[in-house]
Amino acid sequence: MNQLVTPSLTRADEAFDCLQTAIVKGELAPGEKIGEVELCERFNLTRGPLREALG
Repeated sequence: MNQLVTPSLTRADEAFDCLQTAIVKGELAPGEKIGEVELCERFNLTRGPLREALG
């Protein structure tokens, strides 16, 4: 029996995807200053994965 294994995303991958989507949709403007706390609250993330995604 063959089963496909889909790799699960890390929280950092999820954070990156959220940020990328927000930028593409124009929800985050180029050059806009936004703090870590606001991003964490907005995307329901902790600081570690957010920092990794931004790094």
